[in-house]
Amino acid sequence: MALVAQTFLALGPYGVGNLSCDSQTVAWTTSSQPRSGLNNLVRLAHFPSGSSSIVGQAEYGGTVTSPVEVAGNWVVYLEYLQYGETYTDTFWYLRAANLITGKVLALAHAQSPTGTEPPFYSISGDLVVWNQLTVAGHEELMAYNLGKQTVRRVPLPSGVSPIRPQVAGENVAFLNTSVNPHAGQQDVFTRGGRPSVVDLATGRFTQLSQANDAKTISLNGSVVVWSNTVPDPVNPAPAVVPDVQLTPVGGGATRVIGAVGYSIVLDSAYVVWYDTENLRLSAYALRSNREVYIAIAGVKQSDLQSGAYALCGDRLFFALPPSAAGPNGPLDPRAQSFLRYVNLQGAFQS
Repeated sequence: MALVAQTFLALGPYGVGNLSCDSQTVAWTTSSQPRSGLNNLVRLAHFPSGSSSIVGQAEYGGTVTSPVEVAGNWVVYLEYLQYGETYTDTFWYLRAANLITGKVLALAHAQSPTGTEPPFYSISGDLVVWNQLTVAGHEELMAYNLGKQTVRRVPLPSGVSPIRPQVAGENVAFLNTSVNPHAGQQDVFTRGGRPSVVDLATGRFTQLSQANDAKTISLNGSVVVWSNTVPDPVNPAPAVVPDVQLTPVGGGATRVIGAVGYSIVLDSAYVVWYDTENLRLSAYALRSNREVYIAIAGVKQSDLQSGAYALCGDRLFFALPPSAAGPNGPLDPRAQSFLRYVNLQGAFQS
């Protein structure tokens, strides 16, 4: 049975870059210009009010196309200016905006005339974590307390190189790239590592797997979802794809819940991902350990491949590119953007 999507916001000719949500709050990156791919604004709307406001913006002529993260009264975003055609940036600024006071805090920044690697970041409560490249060329894990406005380096075992940190409560999950023999040949966006967790309260460090080239990782406080690099089940070697694996945050048995998974989102109840081999969106219910294929009425599965997603409780928010609504592409004056959502409970009722 196809789920019926509800429209949360009609955005007109303004597209959505990245999407995030927390309880009754939805945030996304977008542009100040219609039908533009240069995202320079962060907008936010409270569900189900149906109106939005600007909570962040590019201040130095860069873009905010990187993921936006919202939690409680804060939204975290990154402004950066890409260095030429490389995977590095001339500069980047990591900021947090308070949704009540409107105050914007500068958490960290870096710049280099020859390019510097951007950070990956996450927020939980008043704590923001990110990985940052040191002058010596090592990745370190940083933590900023938004309430106290203090920053510290998180101690890790010698040699550990963290990337893509995800925080939930006192736990931070990340990929340790130091065990990846190919890390030096991979750019920052394809660099893989070993799924690991550090407990901020005790300092306990746990390796969740012996995999050394995992590509993505997410954390909801009790489980870690990550993607290992595995042989492509459809195309011949050397083609590889990311799968979807599930491990308790404290370590233990790992389950493969998806053979191919891109655009993975996770919350306390569900894992959702897109399978590029079968051109379908899948959801996994953590309570029942059940996977279902998600069909959305009136939406082509192929269009969902390039969508933006955010998962909060039973609601999966999504936005399709304007080209999905304009018969002749994103510049078609009929092309419109929408923030919509489906209730995942309906997918598991049969």
